[in-house]
Amino acid sequence: MAKFTLTSSAFEHGKNIPLAYTHTECGGSNISPQLEWQNPPPMARSFVLLVDDPDAKPFHDGKTFYHWILSYIPATIKSFPENAALDASIKPMSNDYGLENYGGPCPPKGSGIHHYHFRLFAVDEDIPAEFTDTIEHLREYLDDKTNTNVLGRTDLVGTYIR
Repeated sequence: MAKFTLTSSAFEHGKNIPLAYTHTECGGSNISPQLEWQNPPPMARSFVLLVDDPDAKPFHDGKTFYHWILSYIPATIKSFPENAALDASIKPMSNDYGLENYGGPCPPKGSGIHHYHFRLFAVDEDIPAEFTDTIEHLREYLDDKTNTNVLGRTDLVGTYIR
């Protein structure tokens, strides 16, 4: 079986995220990069996308900084174009900028290299509403090793330093 993968034409795994995809406070255009996924588990009913910066913990009260949170991405969708306009069925959640859309990288000056994880999860059900009210509840659902509804996960990591 082919591996479930997430790629972007904007940057390669482990490489620098170009300036255009960074937050306007860092001189970027704050547009989401193109994303494409291949070979999802065949029983996937929907996807969840989390974009986060775990390197922000020392600057964010010990918490991972979330840049983009999307659930209920229909299984028929296998990509987002650059600066994606989202399908009405997709449920965005507030990121740590306080917005329900993409918020690009903009780490504190002098904080070193940050790793931005684009994590795509395949699930075989509509996630119960009680798990989509906060990022903590959503992570609890996605990270529960006994949850057989999470069929697979793939990660794409980009870096940025300011």
